[in-house]
Amino acid sequence: MSGVAKAGFDHYMNNRDRVGYFAVAVDGRSSFNYVYCPDQGCIGMDKSRTIQACERYSNGVPCKIYAFRKEIVWQFDKASEGATVAQAEPPRNVVRQARIDWASLDKAYVGELRMERLGENLFDYDFVSEKQGLRCSGTRTNWKSEEVRWALDCNDGTKMSGMLRANASGTYFGTGFDQNENHLFLSLDPPRRK
Repeated sequence: MSGVAKAGFDHYMNNRDRVGYFAVAVDGRSSFNYVYCPDQGCIGMDKSRTIQACERYSNGVPCKIYAFRKEIVWQFDKASEGATVAQAEPPRNVVRQARIDWASLDKAYVGELRMERLGENLFDYDFVSEKQGLRCSGTRTNWKSEEVRWALDCNDGTKMSGMLRANASGTYFGTGFDQNENHLFLSLDPPRRK
């Protein structure tokens, strides 16, 4: 699994007593999602919804249930794990349509992410949703050739951070957590010049 998926799996396994399902894209990189049991019996858990949420951000890569509760129930096919996607170097100033969705909350932010290159591996981020009256600012740093770290602080008190990965079309998909450890997804459309 990629660093992003491993971090998500570690969070799933270590931070809650009542883990439910953990789904991951079959390439081990494109996306992951998990749910917690609402009670001790895991009544009403729906693994298909966990897979659907994973596939919503996997750019067409199928997802499978990797773990149920604390037991790993599927092993990666080494031939498909770790496939890389070429990542174009972004221009100095770009604007992307962005969406941030929370996995277990009825909450989403939709707006523009404005990115300004500050250095070789450092970018300034500003997320603006005029419709929601929301403004967030933060940074992005290149971590590996195919993954970047991001962090945002918003005017409504929300703080979030995570990892992003680009696909061949220039779309970014990523995951992260807010300050309350709620799992979220971030997607960025291909850039437009400022």
